[in-house]
Amino acid sequence: MEEHYIDRRVREELEGLEANPPVEAWAEISDALALRRKRSVRYMLSGIAASVAMLAVSVLTYWLLTDRVDTIPGAYSETQMPQAISPVAPALTVSSPGIIMNPGAERPEISTSGYLFASLGEDVLQPADDNSLALLTVDLPERYPVTELMAQYPSGSFSGSVNKPYTERIYDFFAAFSSNEPHKFRVGAHFSPQSSYRVYSGGVGPAYEDIPYGALEEAMLTMGAGISGYYNFAPGWTLQTGLNYFRTGQYIRDIVSYNHPSSLPLYGQERTTGRVLHPQTILTSQGSVALFDQYHYFADVQSSRVITSKEGLEGTEIRTLKRSGEGISQVFSYIEMPVVFRYHILRRGGIDLHVKGGMSGTYLIGNDVYLGRNIYQNPVGETFGVREINFSAIGGFSVELPLTNRLYLHIEPTAQLFLNPVLREGFMMGHAYPFGYSLVTGISYGF
Repeated sequence: MEEHYIDRRVREELEGLEANPPVEAWAEISDALALRRKRSVRYMLSGIAASVAMLAVSVLTYWLLTDRVDTIPGAYSETQMPQAISPVAPALTVSSPGIIMNPGAERPEISTSGYLFASLGEDVLQPADDNSLALLTVDLPERYPVTELMAQYPSGSFSGSVNKPYTERIYDFFAAFSSNEPHKFRVGAHFSPQSSYRVYSGGVGPAYEDIPYGALEEAMLTMGAGISGYYNFAPGWTLQTGLNYFRTGQYIRDIVSYNHPSSLPLYGQERTTGRVLHPQTILTSQGSVALFDQYHYFADVQSSRVITSKEGLEGTEIRTLKRSGEGISQVFSYIEMPVVFRYHILRRGGIDLHVKGGMSGTYLIGNDVYLGRNIYQNPVGETFGVREINFSAIGGFSVELPLTNRLYLHIEPTAQLFLNPVLREGFMMGHAYPFGYSLVTGISYGF
């Protein structure tokens, strides 16, 4: 039977048919590969930065907590030891190990805080094990500043003037500014970069059980600033309070946004209130995001966190949109009044180390959601059901470096955890508690 020309034509057309994927599919694959490369680089840089920070903290802690060993290539004669020290420091105690005082010696060797003295002659010191130069350290009463004692000694009588290593010179430089008598009152200002995130205990109800919040949300970098007042109310103890502004939040991954190719508004506004009639809500571990941006439509790549009402865009309209970004940042801004107690645990060369702990009350002044990671642009939504008043626990360390006799530089690694969930009762999908790690850096002035 002869083949009909229509069948032959259909067969020829089908043989030459080749299915081409849409351009949007290639764009999705390219974006996914680029995002994976960016994440790998970001994780590698974050690991390097964290390692460098841990190494710096470890070196500083070791330097502060270990005993100094001074090596003096010479000795000073007994005539260089002024007799004027007797009325200044009548009660001196020997603190160097391995030294045996000669019973015939009438005067002990002395040193000011951090400065070692030495002398030759068996009538003064007798080494316990060999004939090497004996060093002796004596602690002076705290009421005598180092600078006053330095003025009583002739030039060259301090070990700091004998070819000391560079690190030891820095140590003595800060010691020259230090005062053993702390200032009663101090005021200061600070700035604090902060890594913000949350502790999440899980969703409530079947609508949220299958949403992998932990795998789709990340910490984000925020900033804070404030002023502080310090009151030294007891030996070693300081009360700190003030007024701070800070932001906390998280970055939500795999939420993509689309807009009109000509940047036309996609949704209308109410005539009376001007409120944008956006039909979408985005679910997060820290609450539901109500959107009020009329230029963007959102979709979830990995889960079911975007809820769209029936009044949303039709399918034909959605296909005409272009992809404009990925991810959203959920940010909360607070004014904070802390009450923190600081305890002095160590002084090395005028550099003081404190531990600190306390609480703060926070008041919500900002509740914003932004496109991408840029939190300094116009917001596109807000989280509803957020507590206005909350409380947080604060803890950390404080290193103080004297710049002058009254001006101090502060470097304070600090951790902060909210004591209540970020959402009010009745809006809870889970229990999300914001927290942050910050490096508070500032200055203070003593009176």
